[in-house]
Amino acid sequence: MTNPTSLKQAVIWTEKALQQGETPDGNYILARLHLKSGNKEAAKKYATQAVKLAKEKGMDASVPEKLLLETK
Repeated sequence: MTNPTSLKQAVIWTEKALQQGETPDGNYILARLHLKSGNKEAAKKYATQAVKLAKEKGMDASVPEKLLLETK
């Protein structure tokens, strides 16, 4: 997906989903969308949260950690 309008709408939907309950996957998706939209600061914020939540839940955090490196 590269259409700016579609990316913006996807961010809105994902943010609403995260309001229902935060998950590592939801934060990862939102970070990926922000990165794709060119918003590295927001991408870093959500990738960091995805890593934190994954580690807290004993899940593999390697994918969001890799994304976090892309935000630098």
